[in-house]
Amino acid sequence: MDEKPNSELNTLRNLNNQIYFIGTLHIAIDSVTFVRKTIESLELDCVMIELDEIRYQNLLHPEEKHQEKESKIDKIDNNDIEGPDLIFKTLHKIQQEIGKSLGLIPGMEMISAINAVRQHNIPIKLIDQPIMVTFQRLNELNDSAKKEQDEFINLLKENPIDTKDSEIYDLIEQFKNPGFIKRLIEEFRESYPNLNKILIEERNDYMVNQVLDYMLKNPSHRILIIVGAGHLEELMRLTKENLSKNKSI
Repeated sequence: MDEKPNSELNTLRNLNNQIYFIGTLHIAIDSVTFVRKTIESLELDCVMIELDEIRYQNLLHPEEKHQEKESKIDKIDNNDIEGPDLIFKTLHKIQQEIGKSLGLIPGMEMISAINAVRQHNIPIKLIDQPIMVTFQRLNELNDSAKKEQDEFINLLKENPIDTKDSEIYDLIEQFKNPGFIKRLIEEFRESYPNLNKILIEERNDYMVNQVLDYMLKNPSHRILIIVGAGHLEELMRLTKENLSKNKSI
């Protein structure tokens, strides 16, 4: 049912030759080309990507400010927004710095997917949890969880990634090693269980529900799901597990 890959990154996986998965790296040119070629080679009824509407619009139109995002952020207590907002700003800054050193826009593989489906008239579905829901969940953290948040942000700030070309390419090559991403996810889960629940587990649950809802309505469709490699294994496991429970798909 599931082809075992040599790596979690840039490998086409499938369930029953009907539901296909790709795990990408948001700052790797390999992901950009692999996504495009895969969409062009498969006969698909829908392509699902790890974006919500706000991130989708920001990715396609980075120069524009989106009123929905601004208004929703304003509704969160200004005294508490710094924490959740700072996590995303810190991660975004790291991606931007790496992307700049490689001459890439972070998330370029998602843009590649969007352009490919438009060219081939394939419907696209945004399956990630709305980013403002994730913000709100981070805003609701208890004291021990907020300590995790502070520790994680400090770790990122105190251990900057060397953006020299050779160092970045070495890092990307590490992501291609079997099990490397899985080990990173396990370490993150053990060190920051509360953050892991919100940033990874809850979003995985949301995304798999989006997939299952679509497949229940369109049981004969062939779909491709494109997500960051850190979500891939768990999303596949949850999808497979739920499909086995539902015989109508």
